[in-house]
Amino acid sequence: MVRILGRGLKSTTFPDWDSGSVGLTEIKIPIPERLEEVIECDSLVAQVQQAFALFTALEVEVLAGIASNRGEA
Repeated sequence: MVRILGRGLKSTTFPDWDSGSVGLTEIKIPIPERLEEVIECDSLVAQVQQAFALFTALEVEVLAGIASNRGEA
C-alpha cells in the first residue's frame, strides 16, 4: 500500500501494530488531565477526513482490485 499510494507509514513505525498494517497519518488525541473533561472531536474527525481525501480514484480502484483478489492469491 505504501508503494501504491506513495505515502504512509509501515507497521514497523508503530510497534504495537501487526505486520502488514499501514498508517495513513498520525492523529494525536489530546488526553485531558481530568478524565471527566470532554475531548473536542470535530478537529479529530476533520483530520481523518483529510487523510481519506488524499485518495485518488485510481488509488481506490487499485486497492479495491487487490482486496477483491486476496482470496485468489
